[in-house]
Amino acid sequence: MKRILLATTALALSGPAIAADLAPAPMPVKAPAVVARPFSWTGCYIGGHLGGDWGTANFIDPSTFFGGGLGEFAPTGSGAGFGQGAGFVGGGQIGCDYQFATNWVAGIAGDFSWTNLDGSTSNPYAFLGGDPLFGGKNGVPATLRDQTDWLASVTGRVGYTWDRWMLYGKGGVAWEHSRDSIDPLTFFGNAAAFCFASTPGLSCNASGTDTDTGWTVGVGLAWAFADNWSAGIEYDHYGFGNHSVTLTASGPLTGTGSAPITVNQNIEVVKATLDYRFNWFAR
Repeated sequence: MKRILLATTALALSGPAIAADLAPAPMPVKAPAVVARPFSWTGCYIGGHLGGDWGTANFIDPSTFFGGGLGEFAPTGSGAGFGQGAGFVGGGQIGCDYQFATNWVAGIAGDFSWTNLDGSTSNPYAFLGGDPLFGGKNGVPATLRDQTDWLASVTGRVGYTWDRWMLYGKGGVAWEHSRDSIDPLTFFGNAAAFCFASTPGLSCNASGTDTDTGWTVGVGLAWAFADNWSAGIEYDHYGFGNHSVTLTASGPLTGTGSAPITVNQNIEVVKATLDYRFNWFAR
């Protein structure tokens, strides 16, 4: 009887342990999945750019010499157009963007570029034999030249994004600084700037500088290759319409005179950009 009682007591005490051994192991608890935050273009940036440009210029003579429709370097109201060849652009930009409606971006930016555009042409109105009014010194055709030193703009832009890619269009106000010249000239400006074509070594070399206001439009593609960095390529057209530039000439024997010319200029730019994005206001 004692043996039965002891066996029953041992079995009762070992039951929970055996049941614990037979119970299935608890399932491991999974950590919550990490959801990647979508990239946002919202924020401000600063960067630089490098590229190339080319352009055209047209000099129109608005002035009259001795009446009768004779201008300083061409018949009054006529002009001479020429290309500025290809040049280099390099500079910087700063701006801010705001992403809205999931895939749309609106922004504003300003940029400044140095350039070395330089073009010239011989005056097509220099008559055969060296007309003293339209030609230069001793019948040499006058050379018209335009050199562009820098470009600047303030633009707004609207873009559509695919995560870290953005295609955008832009437009706004633009400025450019040029140096214009016409030389050598037989006559220029008022009577005080008269130069003698028949005297060796004497001529009028008229020149002036001007900062002009125009407009610009462009398109671009940007890629955010890191959270704070983006790179892109952009094409811009600059138009500066007709604007007046005052050229001043010094006559060796007769003093100094000045006269206006009208210049019309268009410039095309292709550039690569690199920006550091601060993302101060990112969602």
